[in-house]
Amino acid sequence: MISRPGPSNFRTLLISVTLTVFLVGAANGDSWGQTDSTRLMFVGEDLSVLSIASKREERVREAPALASVVTRLERVRYKYDTLGEAISTVPGFYVAQEDRSSRAYLRGVRDATLFLYDGIPFSNDSSNQRPPLDHELSLSWVKRIEIVRGPSSVLWGPDAFSGVVNVVPLEGKDLQGFEVGASGGNPDRYGGFAQWGDTYQGWDAFVSVNGTQKGDFRDRYRTRSNDPENPFLEGTIEKDHYVEVVARCSYENLLAISGRFSDFKDHYTLKTQAGRVEPSVRSSPFSMFKLDLKHEVAGGDLRFHGFLNHFDLDEEEGTDKLSQENLSYHLELLYDRSFWNNGLLTVGASHRRNDATEEFVSIDPFQGRKSVQIDYSSDLNSLFGQLRQRWGDFDIWFGGRFDSHSEYDDNVSFRTGSTWFATDMLSFKLLLGTAFRTPANIQATRTKDLKAEEIKSAELAAYWSITDQTEIRASIFHNRLSDLIQQSSEGEVSNRDTDKINGVELEVHYRPFPALSMYANATYLESTGEPVKLEGLQEDRYDLGASTMFNAGAYWNIYGPLNSSIRLQYLGDREVARIVQGTDERPKAEEVLLVHLNLYVKDLLREGLVAGIKVDNLLNEDYMEPGIFDLIEGDPLTWRAYVNYRF
Repeated sequence: MISRPGPSNFRTLLISVTLTVFLVGAANGDSWGQTDSTRLMFVGEDLSVLSIASKREERVREAPALASVVTRLERVRYKYDTLGEAISTVPGFYVAQEDRSSRAYLRGVRDATLFLYDGIPFSNDSSNQRPPLDHELSLSWVKRIEIVRGPSSVLWGPDAFSGVVNVVPLEGKDLQGFEVGASGGNPDRYGGFAQWGDTYQGWDAFVSVNGTQKGDFRDRYRTRSNDPENPFLEGTIEKDHYVEVVARCSYENLLAISGRFSDFKDHYTLKTQAGRVEPSVRSSPFSMFKLDLKHEVAGGDLRFHGFLNHFDLDEEEGTDKLSQENLSYHLELLYDRSFWNNGLLTVGASHRRNDATEEFVSIDPFQGRKSVQIDYSSDLNSLFGQLRQRWGDFDIWFGGRFDSHSEYDDNVSFRTGSTWFATDMLSFKLLLGTAFRTPANIQATRTKDLKAEEIKSAELAAYWSITDQTEIRASIFHNRLSDLIQQSSEGEVSNRDTDKINGVELEVHYRPFPALSMYANATYLESTGEPVKLEGLQEDRYDLGASTMFNAGAYWNIYGPLNSSIRLQYLGDREVARIVQGTDERPKAEEVLLVHLNLYVKDLLREGLVAGIKVDNLLNEDYMEPGIFDLIEGDPLTWRAYVNYRF
């Protein structure tokens, strides 16, 4: 029988391995200049770049972070339908399919990832706006999805708590023409898109329009009625509607303007603690606009970033109604400059303003009407910088950030680390850092002395390209979470004790020949914090989501235009996020293995034409998912036929 190391053994192992790796590297490392020009990238990884680790494009392996990229090619091969589906294939991520919408966990921490559109946050420190993990964001216009695991507040500010996800739109040069697409399937789902992109004398333009309508397998509700003769009301919810417009325009490397507008009406059923299934609806028009300017100054680049975003949330669940409106803007001045041939200095200052209004109304037949109204404004001023230097086979960096928030204490975040390129095929990364997460406005206004949550993280990773066809990536980490915010069943908000999460992440990529490529990854998480005592309840455990996850996939170009891919997804036991009122019970969903298949033809009848069929839960597995208050049924076998044409 194999026993897992305890918390103290885990930390000892982390420290021992780290010291051994870096001491050996210091004694035997070659110079950077000898390896940089010959360093090999795995299976086209030289095309996988990201911009969120340093706020400039760079290769994944050389980024000062544990990073991943989901490319457009991968999206086509595996036909990811949503942002939530795409990131759920990345180590460390668990995407819960809750009643309202999907919810992201990264390394066991819920709602702690900063989601960006072209560098613009989908949310802010004063809103409850959830990131668009479902069909409110189409992937048809997405060039790549950049992912950084680990605290990233130094460059991205509060709420880049456990990581950052950046959705990068296509540019005109990527399309050079038109593309249209349509799809249909169950449950009563159909949609389409049209997009155009082109370049002209230094100008680059792109625009995309998307629309979707779909039903839901969990469409029946049974709720209470105001009619005493018929105490229950039964029926079926309406279909969902989604509309989205994305646009981007740039001139050379000097000017870029981008924006996104989306609107949706999401009808769903909410299973409550009382056993009822309430008809519910959520809508939230969301618009954002971004301006980037760049100019060369004193041998470096002076960049200005400014964005404005606005959303208007309306949510109805039974007799409860929530309305929330938020307007925020952000201004940032950034300067970076190379020096000493292998050094890079990045410094910046930013200002962010949030204005929000919120109203919550609850009408109970026994307790009457309750209404809470909130007007909330906040300012955030920040100074930040990062210094990066290469010495021999080592790339070393250190960054810090000072945040002055109008509603909370001042916070200082830091991020430091090193990459050791041991050989052309083997490299190691060591990272240490901190980050903060600001409370949502509804929490902050209830408790004046509420502190921002803090995370302290230590990470060690290894990248080993065994051959040009095989690569292994492995990482271990230890996170210490402090001042976590908890909410009692009576709605009282307070900071709680420290929690600790240890984790292991493993990835394998293998391409035996050009027509076949495979991947597999696994994540294991362990919480070592003590259960928290709550008023009126026995105790509560920190919700990790799924503590054990496994993904595997294979893409095969069968013959000529015929292609296929298959993907396996294993999730361990998962608990409902909230405990049942008056007890210490949290219903648990059992482990599940799901199989997804995509079969498509490319350029069969004419160049640019793609047609296929995507099947999720191919084995029609009967399983449960954790909802907000209770377990809910997972989706059965679903299928979708699609066709795209680029010309």
